[in-house]
Amino acid sequence: MGDLLRPITGAAALLLLGPALVSCGDGRATTRSVTEIATELLFHPERLEVLEEAAAQPVSVGHITPARPGAQAPDPDEAPSLLLVPPARVAFEATAAVELDAAFGIDGRSCRGLGPKAALDVAWSVTINGAEHAAGSALATRTGAQASNWSEVADAAGERLRLVPGDRVELRTTTTTPGAWAKLGEASPKVGFGRLRLTARSEVELTRATPEQPNVVLVVMDTLRGDRTTVNGYDRPTTPHLAELAARGTTYTGAHSSSSWTWPSTGSLLTGLLPEEHGVEEPGSSYLFGELDTLAELYQRAGAATAAFVGNRLVSAPHNFDQGFQHFDAPAKSEFVDSDVLVPAAIDWLDEHQDERFFLYLHLVDPHRPYQPDPASVAALPAERPDDFRHVRPDDGFTELWLEANDRLAGAPRPLYDELISSEHQAWLDGSYDQVVHTGDLWFGRLLARLDELGLQGNTLVVFTSDHGEEFFEHGMFDHGQSLYPELVG
Repeated sequence: MGDLLRPITGAAALLLLGPALVSCGDGRATTRSVTEIATELLFHPERLEVLEEAAAQPVSVGHITPARPGAQAPDPDEAPSLLLVPPARVAFEATAAVELDAAFGIDGRSCRGLGPKAALDVAWSVTINGAEHAAGSALATRTGAQASNWSEVADAAGERLRLVPGDRVELRTTTTTPGAWAKLGEASPKVGFGRLRLTARSEVELTRATPEQPNVVLVVMDTLRGDRTTVNGYDRPTTPHLAELAARGTTYTGAHSSSSWTWPSTGSLLTGLLPEEHGVEEPGSSYLFGELDTLAELYQRAGAATAAFVGNRLVSAPHNFDQGFQHFDAPAKSEFVDSDVLVPAAIDWLDEHQDERFFLYLHLVDPHRPYQPDPASVAALPAERPDDFRHVRPDDGFTELWLEANDRLAGAPRPLYDELISSEHQAWLDGSYDQVVHTGDLWFGRLLARLDELGLQGNTLVVFTSDHGEEFFEHGMFDHGQSLYPELVG
């Protein structure tokens, strides 16, 4: 177990291990087909042969976000891509039995400079040994309406293209209006193939959990401050179920997050690497390199069923956080999914896989804005709403106010937020945060209860942590991602 647990190094607030382990099965083995990323072609330019490229826009590696202009950023559908402004052709040769995992897209944001009536057509195709196996077309327009989705590269049956050693694959883009593309030159929309990786299938043995090979449940509660938990001495009962787990487990109070926002810290939690090592450091490069080993891949190779239920839209499949998970349940872009949806889905999955050894990753988002506490949490931790509070939610309005304060008080040692945000309003925000922390703990308790009901508590290791904390004006700011103070990284 030591090797499998070593990658968990990015805990933000605390990390708890579950009870003693006992056998839960007779070890009867079956096999399961699993898929792993074998090669990230975008990061191996030596494998790619450029056959044709536009003079003003040579073939290159960049980013494509197939979203309408003005879409929320960072966008979890953004992906590193091979940019092929038409006409362009690139080829590579398969050296093993693999499948091509790629999608074609048009970058909506780079379409902003097009004229109001402009519509640039582009067709794409994928050939294997000269025979076409996948193709499609799209329009690049100013509104991005024709470029708002990825088009998966697949055969007529919707399956990935299978390759054998020696196959020569050609990726191609063409257009019926080459003059219009050429006239735009460097200002032409970015088009091309996102992800562009080769995956390999293999068979692994599947066994039931034992004391030496237990089930593992990793729970990450997004935006949870360690000093707001009951187990860390907070004077309000925000996390009673977490405290119960701590009483029968081990608490690590000196843990620190590798970052103050979700993408880098989650990359560290899943790989055991620092952000500068795994490469997920800022929105433009927040893609988890497919040739890295993740916790899910380690458990998958060890024969465990793997699943993820994620409430934060940033932890997405297009950004490669799904690698190693046989089941990956994440929200649509620009959405968060709260625990009242995630936990029941995770429990259903546990019910189906209780007789197998499993690795379950659950990413809860209740303490993250927008605050949406359960009524039971509001009753348990009342917070007084100021009479003059004008916003719909308790977390509304504060970001704009502290930005205004920073502008007004630039250069001051600490902005005087009481000028803009009264102590009553700050107390309302604090109390509301406690409520959503309690809500996350409430659903965490239901997950623990179901493990007990299924008789899995004796052979299941439960690990609880956070990706980062939250700042409430301690250093002149609100929210997270803007600094590395203790309230954010532990």
